[in-house]
Amino acid sequence: MSKWISVKERLPEDEQSILTCYYDECLEDFQVGLLAYYKAGTVIDNRVDRHPGHSKSERVFNTLFNKEYEIIAPEDGFYIGEWDIDGDSVYRKHKDCITHWMPLPEGPSKEL
Repeated sequence: MSKWISVKERLPEDEQSILTCYYDECLEDFQVGLLAYYKAGTVIDNRVDRHPGHSKSERVFNTLFNKEYEIIAPEDGFYIGEWDIDGDSVYRKHKDCITHWMPLPEGPSKEL
């Protein structure tokens, strides 16, 4: 199993999903989370085109290929994926308190 890596020592690769850790002063305990690290300018995801004036094929095209629908990381950091009231993906940068991270372990081998 991997060991925790200090963010002062090294940051994750762009678009890497990782476990993160920081000490929460209010709760007086460590917090561990599953986040992804993105560098500024990286496309994180695409917004869904829900424009009522667009045809179904336009909405599918825009969602999958139109650069105007891209969700781009505005700055380097650890991002949390969530969903808005419509069920669309939204991402927010985690506050800059993360002190350590580690790569995710390999998944189990497929049993036959």
